[in-house]
Amino acid sequence: MKDNLRRLLDKEFFSLDVSLQKQVYADFYRLAYRFSMNIAKDHGTAEEVAQETFLKALRHPPGVDSEAQFVAWVKVVARNLTRNAIRQRNKFRLGEDLEGIAARLSCHKATTEQRSRRSCCCSMFANASRR
Repeated sequence: MKDNLRRLLDKEFFSLDVSLQKQVYADFYRLAYRFSMNIAKDHGTAEEVAQETFLKALRHPPGVDSEAQFVAWVKVVARNLTRNAIRQRNKFRLGEDLEGIAARLSCHKATTEQRSRRSCCCSMFANASRR
């Protein structure tokens, strides 16, 4: 694993053989996935974060000197991306919940209106039958 992460640090990833690229990605993925999974507790989020972290490492490589600093950088990026993904997921769920509440309220309002019409009709019928 150390050699593979070092290849990312040396920026020689694109000049590697495809099988080596896959191996580098697999090692990097395991590192970022495990860290993200510990935070998110969700497989889909952890996969997405691992992929995004890898892309960030390729697009904007950190200016670090050692592998330990690189691993720390990966963990910080993965943590931040995981937190953002959780926020987005919770925001989406909150939106779904609010829509569901609004739908239930409108349904409740409709049933309340129907009840009041029924009671009005029933009272009119009761008054008419008393006469």
